[in-house]
Amino acid sequence: MDTLRGAEDVAPAVVPAVEQCGNGLDDDQDGRADEGCSCEPGEELACYLGPAGTRGVGACRDGTMECALDAGGEFGVPGACVGTVGPARETCNGEDDDCDGLADNGCPGVTGEACNGRDDDADGRIDEDRACGDAAEGDGDCLPGAIRICDAYCGVHQRCDAGGAWGPCLVDDTCAPAPGCSRHEDCPFGEMCDFGGCVPAGGERGGCTDDSDCFGLTCVRSQGVCVSDCFHHSDCGPGLVCDMGMCGQDHYLPGHCP
Repeated sequence: MDTLRGAEDVAPAVVPAVEQCGNGLDDDQDGRADEGCSCEPGEELACYLGPAGTRGVGACRDGTMECALDAGGEFGVPGACVGTVGPARETCNGEDDDCDGLADNGCPGVTGEACNGRDDDADGRIDEDRACGDAAEGDGDCLPGAIRICDAYCGVHQRCDAGGAWGPCLVDDTCAPAPGCSRHEDCPFGEMCDFGGCVPAGGERGGCTDDSDCFGLTCVRSQGVCVSDCFHHSDCGPGLVCDMGMCGQDHYLPGHCP
């Protein structure tokens, strides 16, 4: 992703400049995992060099890296990550080659968006473009039972009611309206919506005004918050959602709210 969309005054997205130790990921996207971190010499560590949110999805899998002594022979440091598999172009082979959670999306014979509460066309949105409008009984806005994510927040969803209209935003499976927010703009300047509540996310000054306030992240100046990958779901790739400024899988899809 080159730029954040949804706010005209948002600067291009950047990744954290500092590698995060112990997670086996290439946080700063330099082709190495956990560089500059310490480990136990001789230990074999799991590692993954692909984009955030794709680890363990579809064909994407971890590799390994061996911990060896540094050049001075004093500390253990992780070696090169070997055998890791990241996203690849779909080859219409019945597998999820691009690790977006769907197999063969975009291949001949694979359907587009349908009225089923799922992201069939793998564009990161559910039942979009009135895919459920004319098909819904009663000429409603959605197919009864369909689910979609509320605006920019991962964890708050809406369910289509029996009349074909989108109901209130719900937090996970609690079947209750979100207690405080369902989108980031519901929160005060310098805060973001996290699982139905507003939390500080504005960097060292409590509400960022530029990137220098964000410890290497990007400042969304309209909201005064710091993000690493995204501000809205549309900033993320296919099959991913935006959760507190980071693109990843949606782990909070409601399963049994009436």
